[in-house]
Amino acid sequence: MMRQNQHSKQAKSGRPKGSKNKSRTDVELSPYLKFVQKSLKCLLSLVNTDITLVYLVFDGAFGNNDALQMVRQCGLHLISKMRHDSALYLPYTGKYSGKGGKNMIKNLTTMIYPINI
Repeated sequence: MMRQNQHSKQAKSGRPKGSKNKSRTDVELSPYLKFVQKSLKCLLSLVNTDITLVYLVFDGAFGNNDALQMVRQCGLHLISKMRHDSALYLPYTGKYSGKGGKNMIKNLTTMIYPINI
């Protein structure tokens, strides 16, 4: 009897009930990213009078969602090095069968670079 009570009190693993998907575009920037964004906006105000910038090239340290959103808020696209264990996914173009999760074409990096570099 005691084992059943202990088992029923254990926490369930997985997603908590009632939790919603979070928007990955609404991020709280760190103080460092706020400083970089302020410097970037200052640079854009100086440079955009002569040429229009579209892309920003950053180091691999900025290859995360927070840095991407910071750059997108400035109206630019980010070019950054990816981590070695990153995996890209392309949207599946076939018809959805109605069962299970959405299909994806997995790991674009192995499709582009089939040889270990």
